[in-house]
Amino acid sequence: MWYAVIFVFALAGLLFSYTGLTSCKGARPSTSDTLPDSIKGKYTKDEVKAMLEELADKPVKKELNLGAMCYSPRPIPDSATYICPVCGEKTIYTYSLAEFVQSELPRCRELSRRFTKNLIHLDESQYCKKCTPNAANPPKLCLDVQLEGQAPVATCGVQSWDLTILIAFFEGKSICKTFNDGEVAMKDQLPRVRTLLGIKE
Repeated sequence: MWYAVIFVFALAGLLFSYTGLTSCKGARPSTSDTLPDSIKGKYTKDEVKAMLEELADKPVKKELNLGAMCYSPRPIPDSATYICPVCGEKTIYTYSLAEFVQSELPRCRELSRRFTKNLIHLDESQYCKKCTPNAANPPKLCLDVQLEGQAPVATCGVQSWDLTILIAFFEGKSICKTFNDGEVAMKDQLPRVRTLLGIKE
């Protein structure tokens, strides 16, 4: 008889523990489909102009950190395989283009994910021999920007630094960090930001 009592108490304890572990009391599902660290989906041309004016008026500290100066150069790969995200075809690149395909292009892709595609979109088509057989030689990475109230703007020959300063700009920062943790005043990057966003003086 006492075995049955012990079994009942053990079963009750297990049920209680399971309920406690799986309870989500007080937790609420997220109401946003946007990643916490992503940039706002759309901007109007007037909004961007106002942000540019605000950045131009922002004070910057006098002494900026130059960053670490002891980085050793990375070995340059002899070749790298580019796999087109659209058609899946492979294209082999060598020397300086191999370095870009292996290191710089993945970095650009990573940074571009901070933006929604209806604001900023990377165009890699020149790197795919199948999608763009008559592409420029050497091929260039392009950045497409679409602001509300403005025609689409395409800039080719972009690098990860271009996306880095755009992220800093849309985050409202007055200083941007370099690859070696150095500091650069965003005021000095205003001409490039304007070019990338298609905003004239």
